[in-house]
Amino acid sequence: MAKDPICGMNVDEKTAKYKSEHMGKTYYFCSQTCKTTFDKNPIKYVAGTQGIQVVVAAVKIRRA
Repeated sequence: MAKDPICGMNVDEKTAKYKSEHMGKTYYFCSQTCKTTFDKNPIKYVAGTQGIQVVVAAVKIRRA
């Protein structure tokens, strides 16, 4: 089971109707509303070090 990063609900990856890819990882959602919220600002909802890595990568790209 995956956890919906917006609402925290458990979602079965095998039957999930709503999913998005971000930075090579697939995220699963319980509803279109949660998916849309994530898609608008995924960095806000990516937890832990992956979120930090995304911000660092964005800063490096802007500086280049």
